[in-house]
This record gives sequence, structure tokens and C-alpha cells, in this order.
Amino acid sequence: MSSSGRCATGPPSPNGNRDCSPSSLTAVVVTGNLTVDKSLEQCFSREAGFILVRCPESIEEVLSCCSRAAPCVLIVDQAFVEKLEPSGFGRILDSGPSTRVLVVGRKDDRTAVENLIRMGCTGFLQDGSSPSILRRAAQSVAVGEFWASRRLLSRMIRDLLSAESPRKLTRREKEILRLVGQGYKNQEIAEQLFISRETVRWHLRSLYPKIGVQDRLSAAFYATETCGGELEAAAFIPKKLPEGSRQPKQLVTSTG
Repeated sequence: MSSSGRCATGPPSPNGNRDCSPSSLTAVVVTGNLTVDKSLEQCFSREAGFILVRCPESIEEVLSCCSRAAPCVLIVDQAFVEKLEPSGFGRILDSGPSTRVLVVGRKDDRTAVENLIRMGCTGFLQDGSSPSILRRAAQSVAVGEFWASRRLLSRMIRDLLSAESPRKLTRREKEILRLVGQGYKNQEIAEQLFISRETVRWHLRSLYPKIGVQDRLSAAFYATETCGGELEAAAFIPKKLPEGSRQPKQLVTSTG
């Protein structure tokens, strides 16, 4: 490890201390399997506005470096994070007031990266990325931004918005909407799902504004258009109609 304090590089000041510019960004790099390690001096040079601190793969050493260097960006290999106990990783996040964690990993796998972000990591970068990209990633996470592939971040945002959206249909609403699209009347839907006719009507009143329609026929067309996508998640398996009931052959506009 080079100098263990916040200022690992730079000329000494008249009082004997290292020269630390307030605008410099400290990058604490856990040396190990990072292929970018060979070009770290160039990547995080003082000319580029960085102070580089190298740290061995020891949880205690990492904690010590981050504590002295904070605020800082901690750059670690994915394997190092995966072998840590959750409590150990939590200690790293609590080591300083502004310790941001940037993970360099082998593969941009959605599940793996999502887990890292949920753990508290601020960014993920594929191993072998150029020094300029690594530098940009460190600068971004230092100011609180997330760094990952746009595709991954877009999926995570869409999933979050979908889960929290008041327009999201419940499973029962999806089942009823599917049956409406198949031409069932309210009474027949009630018999299929073993609920009352009034309950069916209540669910229809709730789902209409969610899908942006005002009548049954529009809802039926919506169902036929989306049955291969959103409604597919309902995985509805029609139950056998009670004897004497009729399965409609075409869309109906009756309110049941």
C-alpha cells in the first residue's frame, strides 16, 4: 500500500503534510484481481483531479483507508464484495460520511448488479473497461449518481415504477379483464371465478380508469390487444362453466 492517509501522492507542504486540494477526489482502490490496476497511476493522476490510495484485500485495511480518506470512492473487485459477510460490507459503508462504492465485475448480469446496488453499491463497471471510463464512473458515483449500463438502469426504473404505480392491475382485475375480452357477461364471470356479480361490477369500475377506458366494449378490445403481454402474467386457466351456462362466441356490449 502506498501512503495510508488521504493524500497518497502529491508534494509535501511547508509544514510537512501532503498537499491536499479540496477539489481533489480520493479513489481508494482495493488491489487484487482488477485488470485496470496496471494503469491506475495514469487513470487517477493528480493532473486528472484525483488522489490515489491503494489498499490490500483486508477488511480492516479497507475500513482504515476509507475512514481516513472519506469522502472517497472505494473501487473494489466483484469477487471481493461477494466473499464479504453482509455485516462486513455494512461496516465499509459506515466507515465514512461519504464512502461511495464502485464495483468492477466480470459480467453485466442484471440479478448480480441489482443485488450489489441493493446492498449499497453506487456503481458497477465491467472488468477491462478503459481508464477513461473508470475515471468517469468514479467521478459520477462521487457526486451520488448511479453508474451501470443504461439498459440495466432502465429496467430497474421501469420495474420500480410498475410496482408502485396506482394503475397496476391486481390479479383479480386481470382475470376479469381477460374474461371480458373473451366475451363473458358479468354473471358468467362471477360463476367462473366463484364471486358475486356485484363484485365483478365493482372490479370493472376499478379497472376501467386504470386502462383508460369508459365502457365494456373498449375494455374488451384492450384485453384482446394486451392478452399476449401484460395480462399474460395473470396465468388464468378457465374453470369449467356450471351446467346450463353459455360460453359466448363473440364480444358483447351488455353490462351483464
